[in-house]
Amino acid sequence: MKFIKTAWGMMEKPIKRLLLSGLILMIGFLLAFINEWIYVICLCLALANVIHTSWKYMFKEEWEEFKLKVKDKIESDNIKQ
Repeated sequence: MKFIKTAWGMMEKPIKRLLLSGLILMIGFLLAFINEWIYVICLCLALANVIHTSWKYMFKEEWEEFKLKVKDKIESDNIKQ
């Protein structure tokens, strides 16, 4: 149990969130025997979590870098004129 706590503490937040999505899917699959809509709801929650995590931790940094490159390009074009 100590190993799991230590490993969980060392993981980065995006990895934890993606593992949470997998856990939501597994729970939804097990509860699908009660009602099929439970699985659909869990699937949507997991998908929303993955999209939010991707945007917040991965794509946002790339978007900021792209905006800086565009800004630098505009400034360099203005200097040339």
